[in-house]
Amino acid sequence: MVINNIIEIEGWHPKLRGKNWKIIYSENKLLDFNCIAFVLDVYDNWYGSSTEFWPYKTMSRSPKLENYIKYFSTFGYNICNNDSFENEFDKIAIYIDSDGNVTHASKQFQNMWRSKLGESNIIEHKLEWLSGYDFDNYGDIGAIMKRKK
Repeated sequence: MVINNIIEIEGWHPKLRGKNWKIIYSENKLLDFNCIAFVLDVYDNWYGSSTEFWPYKTMSRSPKLENYIKYFSTFGYNICNNDSFENEFDKIAIYIDSDGNVTHASKQFQNMWRSKLGESNIIEHKLEWLSGYDFDNYGDIGAIMKRKK
């Protein structure tokens, strides 16, 4: 379900209120992929530990951060120590809940970040605007990863 209502999105993520965020894309094709696929530039499938696409049968399907760090490393990503923009790298952020389970992923776009919100829109935002444990926020930033463009 694509939501074009800014008030509804800000209801899910109240830290967006009054900030310079925007909807980048909102069409029915957004049902075809999730945030994990989005950060990997896949727009026709759902990726992650609970989906068909998980790279190794021996890799744990637990949604723990360490498993997703291994997962994204199979796509060339490595842990990095900052979220600052570096033109020569693609960067992703992995959000986790208080139990260390992955809840969301965003990808950097210049000095902002882009997120696919579940079955909803793609938005542009600052990382911290989707963090927190109230409402439908995604928790803490568990890791930042990067790979050479």
